[in-house]
Formats: sequence, structure tokens, C-alpha cells
Amino acid sequence: MVSRFNIDLAETWKIVSRVDPVRLFLAIFFYYCSFPVRGLRWRLLLRNVGFNQAGEKEIPSSWILARFMVMGWFANCLLPAKLGDAYRAFLA
Repeated sequence: MVSRFNIDLAETWKIVSRVDPVRLFLAIFFYYCSFPVRGLRWRLLLRNVGFNQAGEKEIPSSWILARFMVMGWFANCLLPAKLGDAYRAFLA
């Protein structure tokens, strides 16, 4: 991919080396802090659409759903066509 898109690795490294580490840490921190919020949102959505009204299975906790979100995002990085979304639904 590097040779196909003519990426200058030396220039890329110069840009990356000038990144403020505090801002980078904050960006990563807030990104991963959003997953529990997404898990809570997904739990509320499942409850609002009537999941578990018949009482078969409990809705997973927000933390478990947040873990499913992380696993789905990871799968999206590896698989084509956003199959991580289907994987996340399969996990739930």
C-alpha cells in the first residue's frame, strides 16, 4: 500500500513525531470512554424495541454491550463491508 500510494515514510514520521503526546493521550482516552456510553445507548435501544418482553433472556449489561462494541469495531478493521456490525449483532 505504501508503494502504491507513493507515501513518503520519512515525511510521515516527521509529522507523527511532532504530535503533542498529551493531546494524543486525551484523544485515545475520550475515544475509549465513548464505548461504555455506546453500550448504554444500545441497551436502551434494545429495551425500547421490546427485546426481552417475553422474558426469554436478559438484556446484557451496558459493560458487556460496550465490550461487544469494541469487538465489533475491531472486526470492522479486519473484515470488509462493515461485517463487524453483523458480528456485534451476533454477539448480542
